[in-house]
Amino acid sequence: MQITLMIHDGTAPADSDVPRTGGVPLAPAGFTWPMCGSSCGGPLQFFAHLPVEAGSRA
Repeated sequence: MQITLMIHDGTAPADSDVPRTGGVPLAPAGFTWPMCGSSCGGPLQFFAHLPVEAGSRA
């Protein structure tokens, strides 16, 4: 069985703090994006933005 994950490589406003999949990550200025360590050597893919309220607990 093959699974294909489709993501959208669109833009998002800097203040768009809503749950979403794909698109571009919202990261602070100067943030260094993590790289794939062993197999691909490229940047890791952005999968989802799941904001959490400060101080919330699961």
